[in-house]
Amino acid sequence: MRGVVVLPAVKDLIINRIKNGEKVDDLAFEFNLSPNSIRKWLKDKGVTSSRGSNRGGSSEILQISKLQREKQQLLEIIGELTVLTRQSKKNLVEHFLSKLPHISRVGLSYTKGTNVS
Repeated sequence: MRGVVVLPAVKDLIINRIKNGEKVDDLAFEFNLSPNSIRKWLKDKGVTSSRGSNRGGSSEILQISKLQREKQQLLEIIGELTVLTRQSKKNLVEHFLSKLPHISRVGLSYTKGTNVS
C-alpha cells in the first residue's frame, strides 16, 4: 500500500518466509501489503520467487490438469472406437450372411439383430 512504512525487521521476516517456500501473495495478504512491493524487496535483495506459487507448484498443477484433460479425451476416443469396432463386426457378419442366402442358417449361433463380440 502506498505510503506504508515497513520496518526492516518485518521486511527481513517476510523475505525469509518466502525463502522457506511461502507464497508472496499469501504473505502480502497476511501483512496487508502489495505483492508487488514484496517482489520489489526480493528483487532488491537478489532473491527469486515464483508469482504466487510455491516453488513452481502452479506449473505442476497446470501440467497435471492438462494431462487429466488429455486422458479424458483419449478415453472418449477409445470408447468411440470400441463402439465402431463392434458395429463393424456386426455389419461384416450381416454382409456375408446376406451374400450367401443359399446356406442354411440353422445351427449358426448368429441371428440377425444379436450382438457380435
